[in-house]
Amino acid sequence: MVVARLIRRVHVVVGLAAGALVLLFAVSGLMLNHRWALWEFWSERVERVQQVRVEVPRVGSELERARSVLSQMKVQGEVTYLVHDSDSDTLEIRTTRPGRLATVRVHNASGEGRLTIVDLNGWSLLPGLHVLSGLHSNLAEKKNWIGTAVWSAMMDATVLALVLLVGTGLYLWAAAPADRRVGMLALAFGTGSAAAVLWVLCQ
Repeated sequence: MVVARLIRRVHVVVGLAAGALVLLFAVSGLMLNHRWALWEFWSERVERVQQVRVEVPRVGSELERARSVLSQMKVQGEVTYLVHDSDSDTLEIRTTRPGRLATVRVHNASGEGRLTIVDLNGWSLLPGLHVLSGLHSNLAEKKNWIGTAVWSAMMDATVLALVLLVGTGLYLWAAAPADRRVGMLALAFGTGSAAAVLWVLCQ
């Protein structure tokens, strides 16, 4: 009985603690799966372009140089694209963060260039968070923004919470004889449906 009470408490506490994040990923997953007009955000974007002049460092790694340029313009976010064009001697940097995209292209020698900022409305925040893993870039340094690193850790915590909820849920079901028949039907339906869809997709 002590074990059952402990597992039930873990199930309840983990469910309550992770509830907001699980709901966030559920809603954002729905938004990514269905492009309904209700949450259209790309067509509502606001784009701003401005001329800039910065000091491009000559030393340091490519990412360190890019971060220096971005900090001078007070631009934050995950660096997802970084290229030095030797022919034109320009540095192009693209960053992303929920609700905002930024692209800067500057001449290494003069430091002159152009900054383009795309602001998205509130509907973009959920799908933006859903895919903010820091892995979609041409850089070796993944998760190069503190916001991405922190959010990535929260994503891992959500996965762990879901695993705990499933595990403790299975134990609580097995410990309740009155629910075993209904639980078995639900387990068989869910597992069978997933297996059938995966089998069809993999053919």
